[in-house]
Amino acid sequence: MAIESISGKPVTTSIPAKAGVKDAAEPKQRTETSAVTDTVEITATAQDIKTAATGVSAPLVNEDRVAAIKAAIQAGSYQVNAERVAEKMLQFDQQLPDST
Repeated sequence: MAIESISGKPVTTSIPAKAGVKDAAEPKQRTETSAVTDTVEITATAQDIKTAATGVSAPLVNEDRVAAIKAAIQAGSYQVNAERVAEKMLQFDQQLPDST
């Protein structure tokens, strides 16, 4: 669709290309020859946590307790202490940062 001016004649304008702009269809070639390497830095806090975790001699999971609970569930004799669950949930909630 041609744009016409008020006088009825077609409007032709040319916009000069910006200096340094290449044709977008022209493939770009990398001229870098140096290899790029990634690095990771571990914070002092993370290093302290790792050190503390390796110093723990007690297992993180009490296998005997887990086995006893599984057996009680399978036998249908496991009782949930709702008050204790609620207490633990409230304790956990108090440890979380305020989101308000």
